[in-house]
Amino acid sequence: MKKIEVHRKAPRKAHIVLAREHGGDSLDDKPPGEFYNGAPEAPGFERAENGCLIKMVRCVMPHTDHWLNDFGRGPRKQRSLFWVLDGHVQFKVDGARHVEMGAGDFVVFDHRREHMVLADSEWLGAAWQLRPSSKTPNAQLTGTQGRDK
Repeated sequence: MKKIEVHRKAPRKAHIVLAREHGGDSLDDKPPGEFYNGAPEAPGFERAENGCLIKMVRCVMPHTDHWLNDFGRGPRKQRSLFWVLDGHVQFKVDGARHVEMGAGDFVVFDHRREHMVLADSEWLGAAWQLRPSSKTPNAQLTGTQGRDK
């Protein structure tokens, strides 16, 4: 079973404040544009939509996500970035081992695979979909977990 690669990018105080002010548990709470200043990036990908700020005291049940942008067929390589801003969670993607994540940890994964977040206490996070960067050939898209490798 594969392990999801966990990366680190320490959140700024402003990221945490924005998540506390604008986050919620509906997964529909959009961050203001300034949230992305200093946010993690995934090599070979660019942000494809507004994303969501998450403020939860519970788990995110297993689910898959549909492509939210471009009004039609999404790119072959679809990914999401999930970033923990505060707290501790376990993140699980179907076909991979769960990973422990704390403040500043982020993962890039294929959101079409079933995924979930487990937590025992309040946590803050952010998530957004990614598309391949128009500047990067497909051969250079590495370091991601997904079914289309």
